[in-house]
Amino acid sequence: MPRRHARLALLATALVVAACTDARLGNIAPPGQRVDTFSQISVSKIDVLWVVDNANFIKPYQQKAADAFAAFFTYLVQNKLDYHLAVTTTDLRADQGALRGDPQIVTADTPDGAAKFQKTLTDLGDQGSAYEAGLQNADLALRRNAADFLRPDASLFVVFLVDDNDLVAPQAFSVGDLTYYYRSFKFAKGAGNDGLVLVNAIVGNRDTGCDDGSFHADPGNTYIQLAEMTGGLSGSICQADYVDLFKKLGTAAIGLHRKFGLSRQPQKPVDPTQFVVQIHYPCGADPAISSNCPGAGSVTQNQCANGGDIICEQKLGPDTWSYEPSTNSIVFVAQSTPGKGATIEVTYEEQPLR
Repeated sequence: MPRRHARLALLATALVVAACTDARLGNIAPPGQRVDTFSQISVSKIDVLWVVDNANFIKPYQQKAADAFAAFFTYLVQNKLDYHLAVTTTDLRADQGALRGDPQIVTADTPDGAAKFQKTLTDLGDQGSAYEAGLQNADLALRRNAADFLRPDASLFVVFLVDDNDLVAPQAFSVGDLTYYYRSFKFAKGAGNDGLVLVNAIVGNRDTGCDDGSFHADPGNTYIQLAEMTGGLSGSICQADYVDLFKKLGTAAIGLHRKFGLSRQPQKPVDPTQFVVQIHYPCGADPAISSNCPGAGSVTQNQCANGGDIICEQKLGPDTWSYEPSTNSIVFVAQSTPGKGATIEVTYEEQPLR
């Protein structure tokens, strides 16, 4: 075969292969429509350290954490995570980084693990030291229990529940500065694994603190700043209950994304009804996750018979998702966040390129 004809034959073969490959990449949108596809990301192992205040007047807030714990724990179980859960306090003098509870580390193999963990929270009491050195005691807990608690292939999730600040006079309870603790927590998993670490804070509101009538929490600025530096969450310790906050902590703990930025500007940014949001799960996915389609959504399972997948089409609503114009993103609420193994497809009419 002449060289020119051989090159043409190779080019034709390449085009056929490319066409086949493109057909498998996803849906082809009609003119003016765009389909953005996202993969949900989640971890498989997680070590969760709770640092809970045990000084005066804190017992009602320990109880609220115990009452809401199931909202957090459900995310670990449904997504089949291999977890370690442990608790230390803010009482540096008494604990020196010791873990509380029986057992000190709750795992996926612990019988009645959730109930035992809740009991640990409510048994902490409020007779601990008024010098609430949450940061230093957390640092010691991670260092002194590393062999049993920390696993090199697991993410680290730290939650502070504290009604005072730290590191800022007159509440400089811990030794050191914020930079030290930021680096210590971020490198607890070893060099190069700092992306596996999130710090979260349930504290008094930034700058103002908070009150609930009989209780006052000082501003938790240091804890809030540390949470922001690591990409974690923060919430008010004074809120009536922690269920919604613990749902958000649950989605963050297992690495589930709630916000998905679109690749193009929509044609009608003020009309969120233009978006079609579908969540796809592989056939055989955990029914507890894949059958959840809140907001009058619909689940189509028969795609599996044709080699497809399970499809949940979520309707716009306060219990599903919203469009955030400032970031051009689809944002899911905690209870409708796509689960482990999901692929999210967002279809919309895009603005023409200029």
